[in-house]
Amino acid sequence: MYDDKITKNIDTSSECDPQSNLPLKSILKKVLDLQTFAKLNLPYMSQIELSDAKSYNSLEKLVSKKLPILLEDLSQEELYMIGSTLMDASIMITFHRLAESQDLTEGSVKLIKGERYFTRITLLDLDPKPDNHFKKFLRQTNDAYAAFRESNS
Repeated sequence: MYDDKITKNIDTSSECDPQSNLPLKSILKKVLDLQTFAKLNLPYMSQIELSDAKSYNSLEKLVSKKLPILLEDLSQEELYMIGSTLMDASIMITFHRLAESQDLTEGSVKLIKGERYFTRITLLDLDPKPDNHFKKFLRQTNDAYAAFRESNS
């Protein structure tokens, strides 16, 4: 239907992660993996002394590191902060149907039911969380649990 020049950017990979069913190389899988850092580091975060003051000391420490930053070089607190930032992110997915004669040299083209679509994925709302985020999260979770228990008694 389309020659190789037109279809060279079409992503046909379909190998999926068995747990999430997301394509292994997809941005959704990468975001999910990063969000997991918050969950994995909850036990550590619950054991350390945290301030109630709103500061960004952890973020400042993280951005002052030399690139490239390897995950194994990050502290558990830094990993939690990355995960919690991505848990609050929004993902916008755009599909633009391409005309048969339209050629793209950049970007991602998906073939869906015989039609070609230029796709773009944008992450929004990546505002970093302050150092007191975990205490606030814990307080809100405890309040929600108490309200749930009260409403069921």
